[in-house]
Amino acid sequence: LVDNPQQIEKPHSQWLIPSTHRSRKNHDKHGLRPVIWADLDNPTTTIEQTADIVRGIIGGCDFEVYASSSATADKQKCRILVPVKRGMPPGQWLLVSEVFLAKLEAAGIEADPASKVLGQVLYLPNRGKFYGKASARNGDLFEPLDTWGLEIEQRAAELKRQAEEQKQAQEAARTRREALSASRSTSGFRSPIEAFNAAYDVSEVLTRNGYAQRGETFRHPASATGNYSARVRIAAGGDRRVHSLSTSDPLYTGGKGGDGAH
Repeated sequence: LVDNPQQIEKPHSQWLIPSTHRSRKNHDKHGLRPVIWADLDNPTTTIEQTADIVRGIIGGCDFEVYASSSATADKQKCRILVPVKRGMPPGQWLLVSEVFLAKLEAAGIEADPASKVLGQVLYLPNRGKFYGKASARNGDLFEPLDTWGLEIEQRAAELKRQAEEQKQAQEAARTRREALSASRSTSGFRSPIEAFNAAYDVSEVLTRNGYAQRGETFRHPASATGNYSARVRIAAGGDRRVHSLSTSDPLYTGGKGGDGAH
């Protein structure tokens, strides 16, 4: 298809989820993933320039780069596919994908973070007004676990640090809650919301209500994509608030953060 793309309207074009798991659900638990990939929606490079950068990142191994159906000669939107030597389970694949996108960013390429979502579909080649492609097909498949071993370990360690930070915040909230319970008093708080937030950490509220945690990010229970789209951040006033980017998340606030009580 890279060499001979389909040419149909996007709603009817072919797509895939690069996984051996044959369902739209539970991609965070099942299947091996034999491809890492990236979408470039706002490129400043041509297809060939993008391909040269990919060659440098993966050391000349096999890859495909092809224009998106909405690409133009002036803005060559494209998709990068890199087949890997060994299929990876979901957690490992997420780490590798994050390292890949970080390496693209370091090389001046901003990729859509949606390609890190386990259940995200990718569209197969579809010719639009402009179509370009570049490939390497020598049978030399990339082995990210060996090549990027240090970066993957560092990313895993960062996630562990983030998770520990969330745990410490929950323990601090638990200590405050016990103190409030012992005193049976909420005096000194301007509102019940302030008292609640002093007693409960927002990450604790999330996990108690079925949110899965990965570092400082969270996935809501009804997620169909497996995306960890909610993140706990410290607001200007020092409060910890949750920001969710998923419109299907009950806590979606259009980019505005909400605290535990809200």
